[in-house]
Amino acid sequence: MLELLLADARTPSGGYAHSGGLEGLVWEGGDDVPAFMRARLRTVGHVDASFAAAASRTNSIERLLDLDSEWAARTPAEPLRRAARALGRGLLRTARVWFPDVDLLGAYAEASALSP
Repeated sequence: MLELLLADARTPSGGYAHSGGLEGLVWEGGDDVPAFMRARLRTVGHVDASFAAAASRTNSIERLLDLDSEWAARTPAEPLRRAARALGRGLLRTARVWFPDVDLLGAYAEASALSP
């Protein structure tokens, strides 16, 4: 499903649809965008990439749900969790259309907080 990750930014629900706090920084007068981006990569980027890699290596609903809980525990800001889950719901809907034979996608949608 590497195709899905590569296409994510090109879909209407893609990851580009949320600034991850950059808009707020600029709105509040922050001007060190490069420092903000480096910090995002070291924190949120590292956590999200680690969990995405772990999720890509499992075929277990239980493990996916555990990863979801572990990710939420490492994402303490409620607005970030809400935004990530909204983006995840969109990506999951796209994945289910593109890969209708992957039963794990439907099972995860039904069992997780990403259910529509």
